Amino acid sequence: MKHACNRILSAVFAGTLSVLLLSQTVNAQEDLAIEAISDNSAASTDYTDDVNETAALSFAEAAETASTSVVTTATDSMITTTITTTTDAAATTTAAETTTASATTAKTTETTETTEMTTTAAAPAFEYSVNPEGDGVTISKYNGSDEDIIVPDTIDNLPVTAIGSWAFFRCETAKSITLPDSITAIGPSAFNSCTGLTGIILPTGLTEISNSAFSSCTGLTAIAIPDSVTQIGTQAFAGCSNLADISIPESVTSIGGSAFRDTAWMTAMQEENPLVTVNQILIDGTKASGSITVPDDVISIADMAFSGCMGLTGIVIPSNVSSIGESAFNNCVNLADITLSDGLTTIGDSAFSVCSALTEIVIPDSVTAIGTGIFFRCDKLTSITLSKNITAIQGRSFAACTALESIELPDGITSIGMQAFAGCSALKEITLPDSVTDIAFGAFAGCQNPTICGNTGSYAESYAEQNGYAFQAQTNADEDQAAAEKVIASINAIGQIEKTEECEKAINAARTAYDALSDNQKALVTNYDVLEEAESAYKLLPQTGVTGSRSVSAGLAVLLILSGSVLIIKSRKEVEEE
Repeated sequence: MKHACNRILSAVFAGTLSVLLLSQTVNAQEDLAIEAISDNSAASTDYTDDVNETAALSFAEAAETASTSVVTTATDSMITTTITTTTDAAATTTAAETTTASATTAKTTETTETTEMTTTAAAPAFEYSVNPEGDGVTISKYNGSDEDIIVPDTIDNLPVTAIGSWAFFRCETAKSITLPDSITAIGPSAFNSCTGLTGIILPTGLTEISNSAFSSCTGLTAIAIPDSVTQIGTQAFAGCSNLADISIPESVTSIGGSAFRDTAWMTAMQEENPLVTVNQILIDGTKASGSITVPDDVISIADMAFSGCMGLTGIVIPSNVSSIGESAFNNCVNLADITLSDGLTTIGDSAFSVCSALTEIVIPDSVTAIGTGIFFRCDKLTSITLSKNITAIQGRSFAACTALESIELPDGITSIGMQAFAGCSALKEITLPDSVTDIAFGAFAGCQNPTICGNTGSYAESYAEQNGYAFQAQTNADEDQAAAEKVIASINAIGQIEKTEECEKAINAARTAYDALSDNQKALVTNYDVLEEAESAYKLLPQTGVTGSRSVSAGLAVLLILSGSVLIIKSRKEVEEE
């Protein structure tokens, strides 16, 4: 009995030692994890699998010596050890077995005969995480150095459904990689800079190839994208300098910016036509020059399609194009003439930023959304006409447009984003509609004391007052038209020109009413010339006892004919007919 107790104590001591070793190893692994590259990475990484396996083996060996079973459950933060004395059993494991890394509880079956340890087969070279739904596994890191890598189709009895972000980053030893058909997504930079990779067969269930997934894989020469794929991310194959053969199925409806830039395939396509189009998406026009018109079969312009194109001076975008992607024309410094057509609905972030030759732009009413920084640093832009159907001016939309002196925002816009007009040093007047109810911090920072124009009692007025800007009240269009109509009626009421007190009063009343109008209202008075003619005619009439033979008609040139003691006012047409 004494010897049995000693064996049990030895087993407990071995287990405690293993726990301490495990704690030290986990801490070391965490320190290493801090140094790992993690840009754009959302995948979780488990650093405890191999350590847990070692701990489990130590416990199993100790238990066998003492005729005692040991069950070990590993979690991210703790080891739970259960020791039970049995008559004839010992838990065993092999190097190919490991405890489930994601388990948080353990179900232990204890009997007087035996106690079993639950283990799951896994490939030790792969780190992985279980999907939040619990229905699949994402490969988060490859730790091996094989030339020919085969990714398993299942781990822990769960299908492998995705390759996570940076999982094979700079795996320079890999020459070929086989992926199971269970994989539906390849994460950002998953195979980035695998310079030795010469062959990979993409799985038939794949739907998405994320940003930079295969960028800088300089050994790749050919890739066949399966017809299950719908999305190819930004720079997905950029920098694959030897990639000359690319098969893109019709199922692909979204291609990110510079997806194939600096590949042998793109170079060949540009030599054939500087406007490279795939599945009705214009993906590259960086080799275009002069003034061009986008082809009629194009329905969208991809992100960064013309970015940095120095030779482009003008572009006509026809009505079949519904969207312009992010940074599509960014840094096209010689682009001076842009024609946008009805049919366009969205313009992405920074689409025309740093187009420093652009002086004017008209955004058609079909556009319902514009992105941030859309005309950032277009420093020669002086005239902007916005769509009546957009509801927001996004952040930095017109920032650093240093030649812009005035802008009128259409009714319907509700918000102005952060730094939307920041640095517009020449901006003197901004007209805001009543629909604006929110202006973000720094919207007009760096503007030289502009005047905010709007209606009395509007948000524009309170914003100007709170931020120290001058405010100019404006009446609305309906009020302007109503005031002008009253003056038009007053002028028409002058009627027949007579040297009478009543006629003089009518002329003076019309003049007073007209002079009281604002400049905008005066521009709406359509018969002002009649008032001027009536004033001139009245001055030429004899002092008393004379009546005119006709009233002055709106808009007709008149001749003044003195006949005896009567001044007759006739139109040229009447004189010519006589």
